[in-house]
Amino acid sequence: MQWIKAHLMIVIVGSISALSITGLVLGYVMSPVGANLEADSRELSRLQGIKPVNPKIIDATRKQQQDDAALLQEYFRKYREAKQYTPLDDMVFADNITDSQRQAAIFRFQDKYLTQPKVLLQLLKAKDQPTADEFTEYERETRAKQEKVEKELGTGVGGVVAPAPSPMAPAARAPNLVGPATAEQDASRSLRTAYAVARAKEIYSYASEEQSLDYRIAEVKPTGGATPPIEDLWYAQVALWIQEDVFRALGGLNEAVAGELPDEARWVAHLPVKRLIKFTMGNYVPRAAAGEGATGGFGPPAGGALGGGTRSSLDLLTAGSNAVFTKRLSSETVDVVRFRLELVVDARRVLHVLDAISKAGFYTPLTVDLNEVVMAQDEHYIYGSAPVVQMATTCEGSFLRSSYDKIMPQSVKQAITEGRAGGLGKGASGIGGIRMPGGFVPGIRGGPSRGGRGEYREDYERESLPRRGGRN
Repeated sequence: MQWIKAHLMIVIVGSISALSITGLVLGYVMSPVGANLEADSRELSRLQGIKPVNPKIIDATRKQQQDDAALLQEYFRKYREAKQYTPLDDMVFADNITDSQRQAAIFRFQDKYLTQPKVLLQLLKAKDQPTADEFTEYERETRAKQEKVEKELGTGVGGVVAPAPSPMAPAARAPNLVGPATAEQDASRSLRTAYAVARAKEIYSYASEEQSLDYRIAEVKPTGGATPPIEDLWYAQVALWIQEDVFRALGGLNEAVAGELPDEARWVAHLPVKRLIKFTMGNYVPRAAAGEGATGGFGPPAGGALGGGTRSSLDLLTAGSNAVFTKRLSSETVDVVRFRLELVVDARRVLHVLDAISKAGFYTPLTVDLNEVVMAQDEHYIYGSAPVVQMATTCEGSFLRSSYDKIMPQSVKQAITEGRAGGLGKGASGIGGIRMPGGFVPGIRGGPSRGGRGEYREDYERESLPRRGGRN
């Protein structure tokens, strides 16, 4: 007892240790701890036996990403080489030139700009429908030739000759007459039909220098001899570049189709792009965070009437990045510009037309509206017997700035950075000139049921009268 008292601490520690060991043994024997440890040991052994394949997959994926990035840069390089945009005058946008040199360059730019409508229409092999003056002149020439022949033959006026109509009068049409058409009116209409068909057989597409193009002569060459702002000249130049891209693509599509046709069928009635109604370039999409651009919260517009464009269908030309699904913004290396194209096309070739536009550059169709073609009373378009539709598409173009960075005015770059760069013609000058077809109601899809295919049949040149829009 005396020993226990003397070594009490040792006795207590020893007792606690014995109890702990006893509890540990009992816990191991009476619980599944042993089984769990054995299972964990087997799982560890299995994992250690797996071959290390993940590093190989990761390395292969990284290499694929590097190859893709290199291929993308190669595509960009080839694009830059193929898309070296050249201004109408090499010095008009140059820095560090004198005022007199700048003025001389602007004069040269203006002179060349005046010639561009014809150049653009040549890309489409396009002309407009005959004008009233052209019809009048044709009738006069035909009448003079017929009178000359009859005089030489000594027969006198043995048949009805179409009279020379008033320059203000369109082709006479039976539906507009009270009572039956006279022989003279029928003859006049037949002559005009023949002239409209002859014009159609000269071209691949219809387009008007005055109405179809984004032509900014009022801004490039202001009245009174005022010097135009350099920014306006730049926007006019960019509009020309985009039109050249798009028209060359559409003209190429027509050329490809024409190449598969016999010679006598190589004209507008048998080709996919029938008519360019209007091209309009919009503003630069501003540089800003998504949703912070101009009208950044603006939603996609509802489809509207075509041919004249309702305000809702044109808003995308000035809207911010949130207005469309791409959410693209301009940056220090890429400029984003939208444009709107209105066409009459073969209904079977709509996707081919959109594909041609997309391949002309980094162009993305954002919206496409299709409507019935409504022929106005004074129109003489020959579209052929295949079904046609009036198509309006708003597209977005992305342009590598490296293609023209050396000539781009610093003021335009700054305006894009600050989100105030323009592009759309002042006072909507790029939009003007589109006349709504008679009876067509803006904002209503389709319009009145008036046929409107502009059908052409070969017997027009023989006995039948034209069926244009279902009217004879």
